[in-house]
Amino acid sequence: MNIKDDQLYILGEPVRINRVVDKVSAVIVDGKDVWFHMCDIENEEEFVMLLRSWLNKLSLEILPPIFDEVYEEYKMWIKKKPKLKLFWDNTLWSRCNSTRGRLYLSKELIMFPEECIKMRVIYEFCNYLTDNHNDKVYSVLEHFCPEWERIYSVFLEYEEKLPVVFGNSKGNKQMSSDE
Repeated sequence: MNIKDDQLYILGEPVRINRVVDKVSAVIVDGKDVWFHMCDIENEEEFVMLLRSWLNKLSLEILPPIFDEVYEEYKMWIKKKPKLKLFWDNTLWSRCNSTRGRLYLSKELIMFPEECIKMRVIYEFCNYLTDNHNDKVYSVLEHFCPEWERIYSVFLEYEEKLPVVFGNSKGNKQMSSDE
């Protein structure tokens, strides 16, 4: 586990990771501090299990409402609301399959600022509108999200400073891919 200086980001804000010896495993959030209560604070396997469980719970709380908010804004152009699927992936942040009516977001996106997450969803909606990743996608993206290049720059800045979680190589993730 490579968490730089025991720090993660949630919606672009730094949170401190703290490990505490305890008889019962638990995750306690106190402001900008996250306390991982563990039997053995040196046990990386236990820590990764707790961290992944906590991030999974957060992703389920954070990503679907953002997806729904963006969909409401763009639903007049999207014929049918895609089914949102969340995933852990070591090569992609998001992807879509318009044929199957699905949009996939990496659970690790919860570490980025909200505007970056929204830009990912808009980008994937643009792929729906252009039949997945043809030459028109960026002109459609420019129409729906005129600030996408600025937001993408912010995205890349965060991508560089995010910790490597669960063995993923962040610097090599692609903008998107078909399923």
